[in-house]
Amino acid sequence: MVQALQAFLKKPTTLIGVMTALMFQLIFSVVWMTGYAGVTDNLNSMRIAIVNQDQGFGQKVADNMAKNLPFTTENVNSLDDAMNRLNHRQVQMVVRIPADFSKQLQTPGETAA
Repeated sequence: MVQALQAFLKKPTTLIGVMTALMFQLIFSVVWMTGYAGVTDNLNSMRIAIVNQDQGFGQKVADNMAKNLPFTTENVNSLDDAMNRLNHRQVQMVVRIPADFSKQLQTPGETAA
């Protein structure tokens, strides 16, 4: 078994294959890891549109999001306007609080979405 492994490792194609695999891993790791450097540097310039259609808890949720998120937020009155702003790249994300959000929160076994 040892002799077969030694004979296998002495072949040039085997050495080239092993070296290629090791170099691929090294190059991939360097490129992959350096590609993510500074990803979070511009989070504060990200703009989020919040569409609150709920008259109850929705306003508190929207206010807490605006206060606590590390993004720039803006309240938008209609979902169509928010989606239009998203399509024109004026905002990067739209958060919609549906009209029945408060009701869903107060209903046992219901999931607020």
